Amino acid sequence: MNYNIGTHNSATGEKGCGILSKIFAPFSVCQSKTIGDQLRAGVSYFDIRVRKTKRGIVCAHGLWETKKTADDILSQINQIARRRTIYVKIMYENTFKYRDEDMGVMISILNELKDRFKNIKFVGGYIKNPYTIVCGGIPVKTIDAYAPIYKWHKELFLPIPLVWAKIDKWFGYSLYGGTDNESITIKDFV
Repeated sequence: MNYNIGTHNSATGEKGCGILSKIFAPFSVCQSKTIGDQLRAGVSYFDIRVRKTKRGIVCAHGLWETKKTADDILSQINQIARRRTIYVKIMYENTFKYRDEDMGVMISILNELKDRFKNIKFVGGYIKNPYTIVCGGIPVKTIDAYAPIYKWHKELFLPIPLVWAKIDKWFGYSLYGGTDNESITIKDFV
């Protein structure tokens, strides 16, 4: 069986940048492995969230940001994509409020990245808030292994990804969660 494995908030295994990244890491970090580690483990789909900062385009999740730029991270993926198919979804991380210029910024970022990283198969461009598809992608199966207790997570507002990944393992769910050749299974903490 061919497992197509992807990671959710893929760049959060990288080092964070700044005090806010340290404070918000428990609420934002969804991976314990760097992009390089994930590539070596065979991950073929990356969920990369970006925002523009003074340092350029960086990977982010909420208030957490990577120390490396998105260029550094995508260059690493692009090298491996010369030898095997790698898919990347780009999401513009506008965490709090949609601004009128967000759509233009996202399209600009997506076009720039697609032009520069030719080996990567970009499969989607999205804006986080409100969730807006800028360009389509391939089917994705997000494995919600803890669905029966996910309601508590939403009601108590406990967005701590590592806790939910551990609950996933405690209940004995497979790392792969089952997949087929037409879709990708997305996981936290691969």
